[in-house]
Amino acid sequence: IGPSWDSDWKLNCKVGGDLKTWFAQLNAFVPVDAVVTGNLEANAQITVKQGKQIWVEGMKYECRDLFFDGYGVTLNEPEMGGEIAAGYEISSGKLQITDATLATSAFSVRAQEMLWDPRAGMESLSGQIALLADVNRCMATVNPNPGADSLQWFGRANGTIELVTNEKA
Repeated sequence: IGPSWDSDWKLNCKVGGDLKTWFAQLNAFVPVDAVVTGNLEANAQITVKQGKQIWVEGMKYECRDLFFDGYGVTLNEPEMGGEIAAGYEISSGKLQITDATLATSAFSVRAQEMLWDPRAGMESLSGQIALLADVNRCMATVNPNPGADSLQWFGRANGTIELVTNEKA
């Protein structure tokens, strides 16, 4: 008896490689006007639930020597990474992010209980986002080579965002 959509499919996935090569391939389908280099490693446990939902659990990713230059942003991160737990409903396109983190030398972000239904557009986005950032390092992503007489920013920023929708907004 082979696999069927009446059962759950469990997959252990591991991907990795040179981002420069990946973005060169991606550029054939989606134009990316940026220079991207670095190495990515990611692994996750993926469950396809009866052909109706896809759940990513325990995904851990790490990118080393990341360089991104495009769209007015320059990133030069020796190491960044995080974890993701999320689900996707195939028929409706609903995306649920139970918990996701991203940490770099400049900032860290954590999103929890995020839910988005694309049929309702951005009006259906809900969840919580927490941010901690080194202001000087973040500003360097926008202006990587500030002049001697340019404005310099220092300090730390932190905060949380609660995304909630109702019948009006």
